[in-house]
Amino acid sequence: MKKSSGKDHVQIKMPENVKPDEAPRLGGFRPFYLLQCLWEHRQMRKYVIMGVQGSGKGTQAKLLADTFDLVHLIVDGFPRNARQAEFFLESFDIDGVINLHLSDDQVERRILSRRLCEGCGLDYNLIAHRPKVEDTCDVCNGRLVGRDDDTPEALGKRLRDYHSKTKPVIEIFERKEFVVTIDADQAKQDVFEDICSALGLPAAGE
Repeated sequence: MKKSSGKDHVQIKMPENVKPDEAPRLGGFRPFYLLQCLWEHRQMRKYVIMGVQGSGKGTQAKLLADTFDLVHLIVDGFPRNARQAEFFLESFDIDGVINLHLSDDQVERRILSRRLCEGCGLDYNLIAHRPKVEDTCDVCNGRLVGRDDDTPEALGKRLRDYHSKTKPVIEIFERKEFVVTIDADQAKQDVFEDICSALGLPAAGE
C-alpha cells in the first residue's frame, strides 16, 4: 500500500450504534484531536494525541505530520466516555497515546490571551503573537476582541467538565495502551522533541 502524504486528511465519523453524549464535545473541548498513522517497516503505526484545549495538540500534530510524513485521521466527536473509548481501541488498534499535560492555570493564561480581529477574522494570541499596535489588527487595522466564550467563568466550567469526563477515558487508555504524558508547558519545539524521545522517534525525522 502506498504511503500517504502528511497533508492527507480522513474524517472518522462516530458509528450510529455508538450514541454521543448530550454535549457535542468534552466540556466544550475536542480532547482527542488527531490520530496519527506512520508507515514504518511496512507496518502502520498509529498514535492518538490528546489534551485539553490550549495544550498544543494541533501544533504538535502538524509537526509530527510534516516531519514523519503522517496521515491525519481526524476524530470527530469520540471517544467521549468509557464505552466509546473501549470501542475506539478495539476499532483502531492504537500503538500509543500522547497525552499533552497542561495545568489549568496555564490553560487559562493561554485561552484568555486569545484575540480575534472583527474585520478580517485573523487570530492573535497576546502571549505568542501580539499585534504591533495594541488591540489593532496588523493586517486590516480592525479592532481585536476576545471571543464570547473565552471568559474565566465559561472556561472554568469547561475545564471541570473536561476533567470529570476525560479521566475515565485516560484510565482505559493507560490500562490497555502505551501512554506517554508530555509536559506541554514548554516551547513547542521542546514538546516535540520530548514526544519523539518518548516514542523512540528521531526528532529531526531521519
